[in-house]
Amino acid sequence: MKLIVTSDLHCHPHRVGSADGRGRDRLADGLSALDQTLALARKHGAVWVFCGDLKGPKDVWLVACLNGVRATLARYADVRKVAIPGNHDRLEGVHGGGLEPLREFMTVYDTPTVERAPKMFMAAWPWGAGHRDELPAFLNEAAKARRDGPVVLLAHLMLAGVHLGPTDVQRPDRGLPLDAFRPGEALDVGLFGDVHKGQVYAGGWRTYADLSVMVEEKPRKGRQKAQVGPGATSGQGGAIPLRAPGPWRGEVVGPGSPYQQGGGEINEWPKGALLIDVATGQVGLLPVRAPRFCELAVETVEGLEGWAAHASGA
Repeated sequence: MKLIVTSDLHCHPHRVGSADGRGRDRLADGLSALDQTLALARKHGAVWVFCGDLKGPKDVWLVACLNGVRATLARYADVRKVAIPGNHDRLEGVHGGGLEPLREFMTVYDTPTVERAPKMFMAAWPWGAGHRDELPAFLNEAAKARRDGPVVLLAHLMLAGVHLGPTDVQRPDRGLPLDAFRPGEALDVGLFGDVHKGQVYAGGWRTYADLSVMVEEKPRKGRQKAQVGPGATSGQGGAIPLRAPGPWRGEVVGPGSPYQQGGGEINEWPKGALLIDVATGQVGLLPVRAPRFCELAVETVEGLEGWAAHASGA
């Protein structure tokens, strides 16, 4: 089974960074990124997997945003879609979770679930860092399922030690430890939303900019070492290679946001949606373009003053 994996779209008419100060271009970027990732799933015959934070404000869906998301999802009725809510989607509310209005278009996991899919198991943990007392039983169920096929974990939370922001600062004192999810025992590969910088854990956290960590360092005889960097292709639908085929080893992948959303994401390369072949273990990154906001470049902290002024139309 192939997956197109993305997260943290935060579709909303954000005024900060908007060319006209009204946010219409920012909403268009979010909806465009959503459309592009769904188109990639259709192209590759893959399941579209979303790891949380589809909307911006935690307590409300703006009508224009909700209608735009619903219309986009409806155009891809032929694509199987699964999603978990993020902290911005609010799992619990007066009228249900934030993804409740989208259930007619996709499967929403809003309780811990281990479910069989073709040739694999999908293990969804939608509760973030909460309900820790229920995590062991959930992971025991996932570990039992691994006897019959690979387990792919979906979650939305910050893990300790991940790279944050344009400086790659790490906060080992914040977030849940990765060991809490028993990688390699209860899961074959974990997909974690929340942090916008795309990165992987394979003996240590590495961002997508350091692609060589997931590419075969010493190719077997007769095989060429995969090219990495801008424009590199893996033979996997033109994707930038992040992991060569091979048995899963309990890796964790943070898909990150597929497009630039704020000043804290400057100089983050590359961005896009993941193409994962669960059967072979191959992982690639397919670029997503959201050109309006990406044209705003903030090279220094001092430049943020001008960036904010741009948002108000100054």
